[in-house]
Parts: sequence; structure tokens; C-alpha cells
Amino acid sequence: MRQQWISMMLVGLGLAVVAGFGTPAMAQLGDNSCIWANDGECDDPTVPGHMTTACAPGTDANDCSNPAALIGGGSGGSGGAAGGPNSCIWANDGECDDPTVPGHMTTACAPGTDANDCSNPAALIGGGSQQGGNTGAGGSPDTYAPWTRITNDQRHYATQPGGVLGLLVTGGMAFEAGTYTIYHGLTDGSGPQSPIWNIQSETVVLVPGERYIARASGGGLVSFAPGGGALTMYPQPQRGYAMIYARNDDVTHWRAMCVVPSGWPIAYCGN
Repeated sequence: MRQQWISMMLVGLGLAVVAGFGTPAMAQLGDNSCIWANDGECDDPTVPGHMTTACAPGTDANDCSNPAALIGGGSGGSGGAAGGPNSCIWANDGECDDPTVPGHMTTACAPGTDANDCSNPAALIGGGSQQGGNTGAGGSPDTYAPWTRITNDQRHYATQPGGVLGLLVTGGMAFEAGTYTIYHGLTDGSGPQSPIWNIQSETVVLVPGERYIARASGGGLVSFAPGGGALTMYPQPQRGYAMIYARNDDVTHWRAMCVVPSGWPIAYCGN
């Protein structure tokens, strides 16, 4: 009798589904309010076979109910990548944004979704060249900072966020990511054209989105490293860019600092 009752319940549940009482999961996807809706790719992270996670759950109904818009379901998929080889919104912008690819410039794309850029050597850090043979972001950083004369008066830094001064960048508000040479030397602080001597240099790599502190002392440039929490009061550099903030710990002498893409002549530093 019990077995007969269970059988009747299962039949009843099956009829309920057919009648619409229980709707298959694919039909319960919600609306098409996502900005990427109806683009031929399922972007809902809760749907098996989704191609990207660019939409909020339940906001890409038309695409996610179309088998061709799912990975492995048709021309919309691309076998294994999290949304097709160039499905990232930053694909084909000249920068490799796949965090799994050596030399990537940012981590803005999911693994396997920025194929064109990441197969282009010029879209990788250190993968291209420009005037003077410098390398860097897309192989073509053209931002630089001419000589900045930095005071030895330590009281000046106490009034600045993080105790540092931002370098004045020519060609933009920040440095394009890439490889640079920092020239640094002594000056007397007598004015913007004061002579600079005992010039030394260091090669550094600027990573996109990072803010760095360059510290000078009696021995020259003593450190160059990400500033971390000390620089949170300064704005985040725009995508693909970095920023350098300087400080002079030498209490005896003014210091001068210039930053140019590696391979550029020191003449770009000016006077």
C-alpha cells in the first residue's frame, strides 16, 4: 500500500511539471536588464555553461536560455575559457589583462578571455619597443617627469599626505606602466634652474594601478617600492597607469629626481 502511494505521488509531481506547476530552471532566469543582455553570450554566473560573469543573476534571460550562448552549446562558446577567447570587455584594447599570462599588464579579465591581446608581444609588459628602445606598457610609454628639485626641510613633508610629494608628469596625470630610468642627484635648491651634480640612475618597472614612493638620502636613491596604505589618500591611477611620489630624507642637501622611459636620453630631464 505504501509503495502504491509513493508511485501515485511521483506521477502527480510529473503531471504538475508538465502542467506548468513546476517550471524548469532554464525558464526561471528573470529579465534582460543587464547591459550585456541579448549579445549572444550568457553572462549570468548562476547558469551552468555561462560564458562570462558580467551580469547579475537573473538579468540575462534571453541569452542564458539560448543553447548557442552557452559554453559548449554552439558558436557562442569557445571551449573552456570562461567566456570565449576575447569575451572580456577589455579585449582588443592593446593591453593583456589575463592574470595567468606572463607579462600581463592588468588583471581585469578572467583567465582565457583576452586572447588577442595576450598573444601580442606588444601588449605585454616588456614586450615592445619605442623611441630609444624603451620597453613597457604596450611597448610605448611616452610619459615622463623632468627634473624635480626636492627640499631637505623635513618639516615640509609633515604637511603632505603620506609625507611625500607627487612628481609632475609630462603628458598626463600619471605614468604609463612600463620600464623607466630614475635619474637622481644633488642640487643646492637655489631655484628651478639650479645645477645638478653627482647624477646616478636606477631602472624600475611600474605596474598598472600601483603608487610608489621613491626615497632619496645622503647616499642617493635608497628605496623605490609600492607605498601601500601610506598613499591611500592619493587618487588611484587610471587604468594602465602608475604614479610615483618622492621624498628627500637627506637633511643636509636638496635632491633632484627625473623619471624617463628606459632608453630615452637624459636630455628629456631638462635643466
